[in-house]
Amino acid sequence: ARFQKETNNIAIDVLNNRSLCYMKLKQHKLALLNIVACKHVDENVSFKTWYREIQCLNDMGHSSAALKICNEAIERFPDHKNVLVEMKRKLPKHQETNENKTVLDWELLGVIVR
Repeated sequence: ARFQKETNNIAIDVLNNRSLCYMKLKQHKLALLNIVACKHVDENVSFKTWYREIQCLNDMGHSSAALKICNEAIERFPDHKNVLVEMKRKLPKHQETNENKTVLDWELLGVIVR
């Protein structure tokens, strides 16, 4: 059990670091793949992983999915509620359009919108 936990922690660190690198390179789809994979390794990932997921979705033009994840994060991380509420306030109010929407491969990403 201890070995599995250590292995999961290493995997989460690697996936988090990769997602950050991909975000800096503006490769949002790859960043999101790593974030979702991280959340599949352990559903109790850190606040920063959820925060990056919201950022990625918003940067890709998926504001409604970002809003849904933001609402879930507010429930999960009450200590960070102020940051999340501020982030939620900055999310676009408009619905996604085909012009600003990047097509997601839902099978690869798993279920983002729960």
